[in-house]
Amino acid sequence: MSVRRWLSPAIVVGALSLAAVVALYWLVATRPGTNAALVPTPPTIMKTFGEELASGDLWINTRASLTRVVIGYAIGASLALVLGALAGWFKGWGYVLNPIIDALRPIPALAYIPLVIQDAAGIPLDPSFKEQKSIMLRCKGAFYACKGGAEVRRFNRLLIDAGLVRGL
Repeated sequence: MSVRRWLSPAIVVGALSLAAVVALYWLVATRPGTNAALVPTPPTIMKTFGEELASGDLWINTRASLTRVVIGYAIGASLALVLGALAGWFKGWGYVLNPIIDALRPIPALAYIPLVIQDAAGIPLDPSFKEQKSIMLRCKGAFYACKGGAEVRRFNRLLIDAGLVRGL
């Protein structure tokens, strides 16, 4: 890369804003009364990152988190598309499913925080529920992000019939 590109306003301003955020974080982390377990200093973060990377735990934890995200997204998106298609294509299913979905939609993610706090406090109601809880939180997010299923009633019926004739 040329020097001119490195000195472009986007790179310079972006680097300065990132440095300002790190400096502000560092300032907050070193204030008296700040819990070091909740707000560690940047050197502590880098040291821990190096240790996790060297021990291999970073990759194990990353894989576990990505697995939860993928499973949660797959379940949420699949349910959203199937239930949305049923509600959109068949009026009877729409009458049954839409009130239920609309009643659950406004529940914010913060309402599920007690599940996370319960886990952090080490008070599991059911030990087998720990992994399902993580997946469920991601599933809810994906479910309401996939609104396309209900749009099925806007599909051109002629194109759907043509696909059925072609065996699709």
